[in-house]
Amino acid sequence: MASRHQIVALLPADAARSRQIDQLRTDGVALRVHPSPMSLPERIWQRIAPSSVTGTAHNAFASVIREVTPDLIVVSSGGLFPGAAAATAVLDSKIPYVNIANAAHVDWAPDDQSASTLREYATQSFSMFFVSDQNRLDCETQLSKRLPNARLIRNPYLVGHDAALPWPADDNRAILKIACVARLFYPAKGQDLLLEALARPEWRNRSWSLSFFGTGPQAETIRRLGNMHGIDERLSFRGHVSDVEGIWRDHHVLVLPSRYEGLPIAIVEAMLCGRPVLAGDVGGARELVVQGQTGFLCAPNSIEALAGALEQLWGMRDMLQALGDNARTKAMGFAPPDPIADFIDELTRVSGFDL
Repeated sequence: MASRHQIVALLPADAARSRQIDQLRTDGVALRVHPSPMSLPERIWQRIAPSSVTGTAHNAFASVIREVTPDLIVVSSGGLFPGAAAATAVLDSKIPYVNIANAAHVDWAPDDQSASTLREYATQSFSMFFVSDQNRLDCETQLSKRLPNARLIRNPYLVGHDAALPWPADDNRAILKIACVARLFYPAKGQDLLLEALARPEWRNRSWSLSFFGTGPQAETIRRLGNMHGIDERLSFRGHVSDVEGIWRDHHVLVLPSRYEGLPIAIVEAMLCGRPVLAGDVGGARELVVQGQTGFLCAPNSIEALAGALEQLWGMRDMLQALGDNARTKAMGFAPPDPIADFIDELTRVSGFDL
């Protein structure tokens, strides 16, 4: 698309340093990096609670909009929508726009003043795109307004749609190999809950290992939590890996006890690779994870609920391969083969632009 259109992306400085962003540069996308006065955890929280975003976001959006004068604005929000200040900048520009919502936190809602601004922002948008239907429902609740312009889209993933991986080879030790694939930020992804649950007495004499894949602002804290709970010898920290299918050649199950979500790409990828999933029942997890069929669900932010789900998983460990087969079938019917092409087609339809 960059060969036929000028594309300008505004993103924070830390997001500009990634393989995906390097590819955008290669593809001809002009990147505008704006400094943020806030730390990454602070910015993550403000994605959840956008009414708290200050004028910095408004100024960053407004200055780039004035400079570039785009024909179409695509706002991809870490939460349901941008902060009220940034939303105001987009509204004030009078330029057509769409919004992509990537997550929702049900324990937060905008105050009345911010909700009024965000209702107008949602109403004026060509389309409000959501990665899960639950996020759409959460957004309508937070704005106290139905959204007839809501559309569902699927995020791209980094495994083959027909990835038919063999079950990990038996190493004669019958170790349950758990993977947690997520940003290392436990207020969102719940790694603290997972470590506490696996430190319980019933798990001490069981054969298991836990691999963390990903990076984030709390890598050292999560390492220390493993040591505090006395289970650090069972843990490994693998960092970011580009070969996602390689993760699932050597692991049996994804455990992701998130406190809030959109629809985690990690769930889609694990299931396409034929692995069952234990997930927090937030966002769109239940759209893919069917209790006892493709995996297990647990109430979010509850150590007792997570411990109970882990017990179910352990009790069905001899059936995990069958659950993985079910998971693959479910994911193949859920995830389109080319989500990016599908999104461009939908964006073209709702905007009227030839993309």
